[in-house]
Amino acid sequence: MNSGQERNISFLFCLFFILNGSFSTKKMEVKKNKGKFYPMRNDQLEEFSMLTREDIFKHVKETYGTSPDYPFKDFSNFAALRHRSNEKWYGLVMNVLPEKLGLHGKEEIDILNLKCPPEIADSLRDGINILPGYHMDKEHWISLVLKRIDPDGKVYNLIEQSFDLTK
Repeated sequence: MNSGQERNISFLFCLFFILNGSFSTKKMEVKKNKGKFYPMRNDQLEEFSMLTREDIFKHVKETYGTSPDYPFKDFSNFAALRHRSNEKWYGLVMNVLPEKLGLHGKEEIDILNLKCPPEIADSLRDGINILPGYHMDKEHWISLVLKRIDPDGKVYNLIEQSFDLTK
């Protein structure tokens, strides 16, 4: 899809919302679900199932037998996900201000950093839900904005991939 087609689709979305009386001046966000983007207002985000840090911690405990490690005393909510055998990180859950990621918003958001092959990372990064790795090697790491990631999606495959890449 080229940029002209994207503008036409955006125009049609706006026209639809105006004609149906559901237009709002509230800030819009975008949710990616199974390869498609859906515009949503911030107040609608809670209506959708969102991935949480607790979901991640439960998954890695059940799948890999690992628990989060909190290595930074100044950043007590930053949780490293480490291999038990060699203590290498395969993930890092952090709470950061959106502006640090080039996003809009004033409240901290949870992100998950995962290692990813560069050829896959480039195709996953969309600038909204999946970004270059925050405070990591941007070529080999990605950051997922947890509240915008579908818990039924492929996130657990990405965690497994990161786990395998960091053995």
